[in-house]
Amino acid sequence: MTDMIDRLAVRGIEVFGHHGVFEHERRDGQTFVIDLELGVDTRAAAASDDLADTVDYGSLVADVATAVGNDPVDLIETVAQRVADLCLGRDGVHWVEVTVHKPQAPIENPFADVVLTIRRDRASHQASHQASRQASRQTSQQTSTPTTSEQTDHQPASGPTTERRRA
Repeated sequence: MTDMIDRLAVRGIEVFGHHGVFEHERRDGQTFVIDLELGVDTRAAAASDDLADTVDYGSLVADVATAVGNDPVDLIETVAQRVADLCLGRDGVHWVEVTVHKPQAPIENPFADVVLTIRRDRASHQASHQASRQASRQTSQQTSTPTTSEQTDHQPASGPTTERRRA
């Protein structure tokens, strides 16, 4: 028997954010546009006509806007994953497709839009978070405070870095 999953879409969520690899993107910011498509089973909500039995897309959009508008990151891939994690944290969301539009990306040639779409499901979301928590625990168990001699032996070379952040 096939799972009866419906699709709920919210398109064109405009959010001003400061994401990007260039200093001017972080300083000046730009508009990002988010499209969501959620896999939800709407049968209980249809039968009860009760908002508690479905995904409240009004509050979800507000939370997505907050997540995109705060905590700047370099890559739209990170923004998309952040939104996917937020959506999958809601009860009743089986999978999510997140599209991040960056229409004002710093590209010299004329272009219409930069678009990234990711699709995540609850099973991979839970497995990913379990693996991440397990790795964090192992790292914290293996990490110890180095002695003074270890600190001086492993000091990074000082000097200016000319590393360019990835676009």
